[in-house]
Amino acid sequence: MRTPAGYLFLGGTMKYEKPPLGIVDQIQLLSKRGMEIPNPQRAIRYLSHISYFRLRGYWIPFEKKDKRHDHRFIDGTTFDDVLNLYIFDRKFRLLMLEAIERVEISFRAHFANELGVAYGSHFYLDTKYAYNIDLHERLLTTLASEIHRSTELFIEHYNKNLTFIRNITAHHGRLWNRRMTITMRLPKKPKVLSAMLNPEATRYIGNTVIMLGYFLKLISPGTSWPHRMQQLVTLSPGIRPAAMGFQKDWQQLSLWNGI
Repeated sequence: MRTPAGYLFLGGTMKYEKPPLGIVDQIQLLSKRGMEIPNPQRAIRYLSHISYFRLRGYWIPFEKKDKRHDHRFIDGTTFDDVLNLYIFDRKFRLLMLEAIERVEISFRAHFANELGVAYGSHFYLDTKYAYNIDLHERLLTTLASEIHRSTELFIEHYNKNLTFIRNITAHHGRLWNRRMTITMRLPKKPKVLSAMLNPEATRYIGNTVIMLGYFLKLISPGTSWPHRMQQLVTLSPGIRPAAMGFQKDWQQLSLWNGI
């Protein structure tokens, strides 16, 4: 039976066989694999506060694809290359969380103000207003569970993909080049939004960035969020927009220029 690297399968259980490394040993291992670390003391400070295994997700793009050289780094890879990716991802997550929060609050307000006024405060309990009866029953079951678990009465009105990204950002997970487990269904309308999305990258974050920017401009036409996002992706060293699912002409999209 095949097991993940570093694990040993014994008596029906999985046992981790690699001993833990101290920070100095971690730096020596990275240097042995080809990473340039001109200031080891600085690297020790960062690894003390970020951790080796958290940073590992950011240096994987710098590893050689040659299986003969296990985890060897591409020539010229530096510790700062990895650190720059980590810092970019932190700023990126904060921007994404800002957008998700604003869209969430706006959606809840419209849900209450428009539908509540038209059909009554508890219209969502009535099956006659439901397009999909099975889905409606599942939502009510979820709502009952949330009421039982929490004193705050709410129901999430997001599709699975936005919820998934919200959880990653809230738990400080790597986001910038993550391949999502859920395929986004791209909308065909409105056409101005549909034309900006990349149909070849439905499991990458780029389409979600564009959709959030579009929603924010509907909520607040003068928002600076699209410009700040474009600047972050453009000016951050080592960032490849293609790895995020953006198309080659992504900077020419109307989303960024105020139209």
